[in-house]
Amino acid sequence: MKKMIKLPLFLAVVCVVTTGLLAAVNAWTAPIIEQHQLEEQNKGYLQMLGLENLNGKAIETTDADETLASKGLTKKTVVTNTADDTVFGIVYDGSVAGYGGKSSPIVFQVGFVDGYYSGFNYLSHGETPSVGQAKVLDTLNAYLTGTDVALTDNVSASDDFAVDAAFLTMTAGATVTKSKLVVALKASAVDYLASI
Repeated sequence: MKKMIKLPLFLAVVCVVTTGLLAAVNAWTAPIIEQHQLEEQNKGYLQMLGLENLNGKAIETTDADETLASKGLTKKTVVTNTADDTVFGIVYDGSVAGYGGKSSPIVFQVGFVDGYYSGFNYLSHGETPSVGQAKVLDTLNAYLTGTDVALTDNVSASDDFAVDAAFLTMTAGATVTKSKLVVALKASAVDYLASI
């Protein structure tokens, strides 16, 4: 009878002690992990905006509004000059389901500075290496960087923006990947123009 009481009591004590230790380790490591994630995110923002550091700049990141979220954008980060509070650039984070589907979305960032695309960076994806990745993801940064947003086909608040025909022709064969990204790029460009 004593064994029937001691064993469950012993197991209960072990569970409570283990849970307490795990909670303590989590409380100790959570701020370190959060700081690391913030540093990686800021590193991406620096890359998208062509900056080496954030000296003299302030960052404000917000969740995408409903319109942007419906187009695959998740966050909007506005970088301002602290000296005069003017907008230096804007970076949009996004996640769209390309050919790889919802289980392996294309997670990306696209940046804008002074009315130009300043960069495109994909963080992860499930696209076919020889098609979606090679024809779209690997070429999009070089294609977009330095392109004047206002000179791109049909940029307007009416949401008629389209990446021009040269890009669409260049990426023939990667239709699913391309079409999902174009929708997100359209939304980010229209929002950027409205923001500046």
